Amino acid sequence: MFPLKPRLPHKKLRLLFFLAISFLFTNSIFLTPLILQGAESTMTKPELPNTKVDSSTLAGINPSFHALARSPQAYQFFSQHDTAYPAVYCAPTVLAMAFSPFLTSQAVTSEALTHSASYVERFAKPLQTSPTQGTTVRQVLDAFTYFNTQDALAPEWNDVWYQGIHKVPAHYRQNPAQWARFNPELLHALEAGGVVMAHLGWYVEDAEGKRFLRKGGHYVLVTGVWESSEAVGHYFLEFMDPLDTPQAFYSRSPRYMLDFRPFNEEKKAFKAIDPQKQFRPRSVGTALFQPTAPPGKKDEVMTFLEGFVVLSKQFK
Repeated sequence: MFPLKPRLPHKKLRLLFFLAISFLFTNSIFLTPLILQGAESTMTKPELPNTKVDSSTLAGINPSFHALARSPQAYQFFSQHDTAYPAVYCAPTVLAMAFSPFLTSQAVTSEALTHSASYVERFAKPLQTSPTQGTTVRQVLDAFTYFNTQDALAPEWNDVWYQGIHKVPAHYRQNPAQWARFNPELLHALEAGGVVMAHLGWYVEDAEGKRFLRKGGHYVLVTGVWESSEAVGHYFLEFMDPLDTPQAFYSRSPRYMLDFRPFNEEKKAFKAIDPQKQFRPRSVGTALFQPTAPPGKKDEVMTFLEGFVVLSKQFK
């Protein structure tokens, strides 16, 4: 039996009780902030995000953005830095991403996931990408046609066309007189899951000569088109950029978007000049451009939206 009389005197019990309460109170003040500070580091790390960006996340950046069109495709990301010619392999890398949702061969699918460089090379050879000069728009159009006939896409995705300023063969449906625009046909193709590949030009301004000189170009895979509700003709191009590294691509949430806007009236009369003569000199007029330099470029470099290469269903 337990004795009815306590083993310790009342005064000692009261002292122990007071010390215990003081210890608990002190820890609740000083330890709780430390636990909260350390809680984040003990959380499970999130999985790598999908290639598609959630619209609510992007809209949260700026409430004035609204989507004009977004691709339903979950494209596999590849980097041109992992290829044989990282300086010029943007076009084959974009094509590799563009056709990744439609892979029907298990062997090719396995290669795409485990040996991305050799998978991209499958697209570089039919493209005939130059190790020094890159890929022309005409080569991209021919490659779209070739790969579409080699794949299960062919019965449904039957329309290869171009919108932009570069010289392409007459048998491709096009509007060569104008700069690239986000017209209903383009938006429809993107929403329906077609392939939309943007061709960008990098320019520097020569204010004295009232012209913009082209210093190279780049291809990206378009995944969405957004517009600002606050400014007419102010667009945001959501895309997958082969110039990313896998680490940069998967760590960026959401992915950055190009911020395109029209030129002011003073600059619309300036000429766009290409030393490679891929298009005739023309006023920038209705061209869309990003006034700030893209990642990795000098501050004076501006990005022009030159054109789109599109694989879509026949538009009705």
